[in-house]
Amino acid sequence: MRSEAADRRLVRTAKTDPIVQRLQSAPQVGPITALAFVAALDGVRRFRNAHQVESYLGLVPRERSSGEHQLRGRIAKTGDKRVRWLLVETAWRLDDASLEDQRRPTPGLDHEDQHPARPDHRGGSARSTVGRDPLCDVAG
Repeated sequence: MRSEAADRRLVRTAKTDPIVQRLQSAPQVGPITALAFVAALDGVRRFRNAHQVESYLGLVPRERSSGEHQLRGRIAKTGDKRVRWLLVETAWRLDDASLEDQRRPTPGLDHEDQHPARPDHRGGSARSTVGRDPLCDVAG
């Protein structure tokens, strides 16, 4: 019961805060993600650019450099763990939605018109890509 009341308060706050409203205008960003982002940054003016925000949230790759040798690794994972998780999940949902939009037929067009045959990259004849998932297509 307490969590329901807290959720209602969060939704009310999200509806009244203009910055949160603007963040929610981005695809796949809801009130919880927007509120967490605003709370984590605690005043955006302290950052000079977007890269500083990325770095603050731990969304940049780790880097070990020595002279001319540069080694980049996984994301740094500094900053607020929950906000980083929310942003990564939002990115995954956005990517999934984008793939669904690509697969969804456009009204008024024949299926063949939406996915024309593409030339084979090995110089062979054209092959149809209708019904194929480009991310899962490993057979040549």
